[in-house]
Amino acid sequence: MVTLHNIPATILENFEYLSELGRTKQWKLLGQEKNGVIIIGLQVESHDSEMSSVLIMYDHLNKNYRVLYSFDKYVNFIQASLNQSHTLLGFVTKEKILVNDDVEAEPTVETVYKSYLVEIKSGSSSTSSVIDLGFEKSHKMALQFLYWEKLPHIIEKERFLLLIHKEAIYLYQVNLKGAYSQDWSIDGSPVAESIHRVFVWSQWDAPNQCLFYIHHRKAVTSVEGEDEDSSSSYSTSFRKTGENEEAPLSPTLSCLQFHDDLPHETVLNIPLNLPSTPGGCNDATPCGIYEDDDPIPLRIHDCSLDLIVLSHPSGLICICHHYLYQPVKPPAFPAKLTKEGCDISSPTGNTSVHFAYSVTLLHHGTAVHCTIPGVPWPVARQAKATFVLYGEQHLLAFAPGVFTHMLDVGLSHEPYCGCHVVLSIPPTGLPTTPCHLLPLFFPPSCKMPLVKDPTQSEDKSHDMGNTSGLAATSAARFSIPASSSSSSLASLATASVPQVFVIDPTEMKLLSVEVTRDILVETFHSAKLAEIKMAIIHYFLVHLGDWDAISELLIPLAENPLELWVPKVLQEVLVAGAYASAARNLPVDTSHLVTLLPLTTMVDVVELEVLYGNRRACLNEVTLWNACVTLLSPGQRLVPYRSDLWTRLWDNAQAGKRRASCDEITPLSSGILSPSHSGIVCDSGPQSGSRGSWRFRPSLVADKLMVSLVCYQPEALSRSSTPLSPGGAILSTSCGTADLSTLTASRKTSGVEGSLPFHEAECCTASKQEHVISVNLRELSMHLLKYSSSIAGPVKTGESGAGPPARLGMGRLAVGRQQQLHPMHVHAVATRHSASQLDASRCLCRLLCLAARVDSDREGEKGFSLVDQIDKNRRHVLFSLLERFRWAADGLAFPLPQGFSSFFTYLGYRTLPFPLFLQYASRSIFELQVDAMKAIIAEIDDSPQGMEQKLSLLHLLPRSRARRLMNAWHHPLSVMIRAREHALNILSGNPSAPASRHGRAHMVQQQMLQQRASRINASKTLQSSNNPIKGLAAFPSADRLSPLDTFLDLLTAKASLAELDFGLLVEATIMSTDDVY
Repeated sequence: MVTLHNIPATILENFEYLSELGRTKQWKLLGQEKNGVIIIGLQVESHDSEMSSVLIMYDHLNKNYRVLYSFDKYVNFIQASLNQSHTLLGFVTKEKILVNDDVEAEPTVETVYKSYLVEIKSGSSSTSSVIDLGFEKSHKMALQFLYWEKLPHIIEKERFLLLIHKEAIYLYQVNLKGAYSQDWSIDGSPVAESIHRVFVWSQWDAPNQCLFYIHHRKAVTSVEGEDEDSSSSYSTSFRKTGENEEAPLSPTLSCLQFHDDLPHETVLNIPLNLPSTPGGCNDATPCGIYEDDDPIPLRIHDCSLDLIVLSHPSGLICICHHYLYQPVKPPAFPAKLTKEGCDISSPTGNTSVHFAYSVTLLHHGTAVHCTIPGVPWPVARQAKATFVLYGEQHLLAFAPGVFTHMLDVGLSHEPYCGCHVVLSIPPTGLPTTPCHLLPLFFPPSCKMPLVKDPTQSEDKSHDMGNTSGLAATSAARFSIPASSSSSSLASLATASVPQVFVIDPTEMKLLSVEVTRDILVETFHSAKLAEIKMAIIHYFLVHLGDWDAISELLIPLAENPLELWVPKVLQEVLVAGAYASAARNLPVDTSHLVTLLPLTTMVDVVELEVLYGNRRACLNEVTLWNACVTLLSPGQRLVPYRSDLWTRLWDNAQAGKRRASCDEITPLSSGILSPSHSGIVCDSGPQSGSRGSWRFRPSLVADKLMVSLVCYQPEALSRSSTPLSPGGAILSTSCGTADLSTLTASRKTSGVEGSLPFHEAECCTASKQEHVISVNLRELSMHLLKYSSSIAGPVKTGESGAGPPARLGMGRLAVGRQQQLHPMHVHAVATRHSASQLDASRCLCRLLCLAARVDSDREGEKGFSLVDQIDKNRRHVLFSLLERFRWAADGLAFPLPQGFSSFFTYLGYRTLPFPLFLQYASRSIFELQVDAMKAIIAEIDDSPQGMEQKLSLLHLLPRSRARRLMNAWHHPLSVMIRAREHALNILSGNPSAPASRHGRAHMVQQQMLQQRASRINASKTLQSSNNPIKGLAAFPSADRLSPLDTFLDLLTAKASLAELDFGLLVEATIMSTDDVY
């Protein structure tokens, strides 16, 4: 958090008029309008010690401010509002009066609220008259002007709301006389219309021009469209056995939407599950204490309820509720907390409470609950939670000195509890003491300046009616993506970190909140929970596409690669990287299928318990019954299927309902939550089924590969036996580089785009990579065909959805377009994701090599020579990282880069002791490919121990691969083994031709066979004539017969001469007499 500037100092520096009046004090925020204008009230003490009050309009976007009205006496403003044309100003004051109902009793002091209306003219403000609206109430009130697109014939009308807590909501209409002249004025008295009676909480949403309020109504006992058994659960808690009692009044959150040219309409009714606070702050009497420090956004409530509603025009509604509760047995916090400045001398000062909040996501039909136990009561009493949308995908929830959370609540994908980030350190500049920060709203089309340039300033004006410019400011460094289209995620490829702005009402400081990369990196390294690390990985890859940050996170893994969370983090990098790459390169017609691709490995995480510092945060997620029943359907609107916030919210809620039906989640029969989970939720239940079952799970492919890889024989396959070859265009290195280069322009600097430390080529005819890709391609295609129609759903002609397509997975493409599934769509998505899997695997392998300080570009070597070149320590670290990378990839059925298996095998041989290496090989951790085995056998000496090691490795190989290696091993033992196998094949009836059968070598082999045949015949002739010389018998036996001759006669009878390798047999016989060991 960075302080942009102090608003009073900026105004006084550029507005000398206020300095001339006297000393200013008691600066107070009074409200903010739709166009970003802030209303400020202050008190001015003249040199004669006389007090006066001033109302100022502060426009930070257009760099100007203006004195709206000044009073020659002290006025305690608490809220104000300015109309769209800056001609009418409404404000509310807070006064204390003496009340004496009984003559004999002493008068009492009572706080009353009054509302006024004043004209703002271009001339002197002293001629403007103040109109008293005639209300003097003990309950808090507020006044708010409506902003709408005015037509020329209705420019003489203005509308504003007057809200009186626990009494009524009035809609006023003001007629203006002579609106086109300089002498305009209010025509008659404002006309009021009561649009609602009693309410206990209200909030004005300026960007969407709607009013949220909580009132009491009868509890819903049935839901249209539900059967009697399921709907009876809504009223179970309100009925007693043997009694016929009516359902009591329950709190309900409603919303009034105001239109430009139509009457207002109620678009939302949510039954609430609020904590039981019959007495509020005091159990004996209702809470009547009002706090005047939350005019932005405009809210009216007492101290018993702290609630705020956040909305986005794309169809996003978040209902945030902050509350405190005390556990059954409150523990006493240690005395060391007194050094934090907490007053524990009070009776309740030595206890702790649970600091909790809940965020209901109507667009997803879920609710997130968070509890922070053990917060000292003095700290919890002063701290206030601030909720603000952080870009389009996240929500920042923080309380200075207590917690800072970044919740993933956007529309790009469904919410997962594991994707929420609990920051261990607060943003830079965040106050350490408990305070309350108010979120500011600025139109998305405007750019907020970040740094004030004091060297430039505009002309200053002393005229009260004229505007005065602020100091020139530099351009914004960051921008929030404003597009809500789901046609492609390519817009996020260059998305920067968003920024939000808050203001400290006590010190009037404008602050910039930004969760920087450094904060997330430090949280990643300090967090001990794997889910927090994975959530940060998810944020960088899926939402930002920042591979630079991933490399920064993974580089320190070399310090301790044996941590248990390392494989989980690597799996998240693979899944998130593949999803991000595939989603950003899909055509528009296939974007609805993105919701079926694997998004994260944390789909089953529904509860987290995070330890940070001396605090503990518990997060969990529940599912609402049916969020759609709380909304007004598009067909029931004043203008059916009119595209606005509520129509898009209905579409998003419908998509969430379809996804929940795929999860087979069984909610609780009753919607009553435990006290620790009390919040703004409809009837809800915990996740009891499989979450995210509509998404493809790579672990299912891994289970199938465990069976298929048992009989996997690369020598028996060819590239034509599988539908996708590693050398194909879709999986080529250039394609992978081009795809991931769209994620971030700075990929070269992170080392992702460099070459791998091994040669990306396979020696066998068909590699394991090709087999894995083919299985993934087949399984993903079948999954897309199975779930695509149930998730996306058809869009009927004439329904809502005008304009750009909705968010990914939100259930529609465009108006009048059917989401028809085409076979080419499935093929395109499945092929793109399979290619992205290999891309992510290759990038992660490159980053892990860089983490081990092994860079082939700098070393100048690749492959086995690189392993021999690097030192022992780096070799050990590299092996540890690549071992976990291989485990992560195999657990998700991700393909490994070509050449990785041989490189990893040779690296393991040079790193591990041979018994351990042999154990790895026997468990199929190492793939004993031909190229790696040649290098290993050549490395082992021919000592008796070395030959035993070679034979133990050869026993682990298939016969065909072992035969190839035996041919390359020039050793007597190899000759003897090959000769025995050759004779075994002849005797078993499976003769094999000699190795050389072509060209000149074949002719030489035939000549040798003829010579051997003639010598055999000659030996037989000599034997028949009792000649003592037995022909070829080099080692005659006692009966003067040669065993070799006898054995060759046997082989000749079994096979033809062309199938016998006499040279191999003779050479093996001769070598058998030597001491080969």
